[in-house]
Amino acid sequence: MTRQLLTRDQQFTNRIMRRVYFFWFMKRIAPTILLQLGAFTLLAVGIHEFVSIRFVSANAITALSGGVGAMISYVMSAVAKTGFIPQLLFGASVMLGILVLRDLRRAFQRLMKHELESTAALQRLSR
Repeated sequence: MTRQLLTRDQQFTNRIMRRVYFFWFMKRIAPTILLQLGAFTLLAVGIHEFVSIRFVSANAITALSGGVGAMISYVMSAVAKTGFIPQLLFGASVMLGILVLRDLRRAFQRLMKHELESTAALQRLSR
C-alpha cells in the first residue's frame, strides 16, 4: 500500500513538473527561439532575392584555394563592392550568427554545470 502511494505521489509530482517546465520554456526560451527563427527567415528570403548564391559560392571556392589570406581579401572586396542591401544582409547575418553562438554557448555551459553538479552529488552519495 505504501509503495502504491509513493508511486502515485511520484507520478503526480512528475505531472506537475512537466507543466512547470512547459510554462517555463514557453515564457523564457520560446520567445527567443521564435525571434531568431523569424530573423533567420527574413535574412534567408532577403539573401535569396538580392544575392546570387551560386556565383558567390563559386568565387568563394576559387578564393579559398588561394589560402586564408585570399579568402579574407575576397570577403572584404565582395562586401565593399556590393550595394547597400546585400551589405545590410551580410551584417545582419553576422549579427544573428553571433547571437546564436552566444545562446549555444550559454546552453552548453548550463548543461555542463548541471552535469558537474549531478556527478558531484552522485559521488557524495557513493561515499
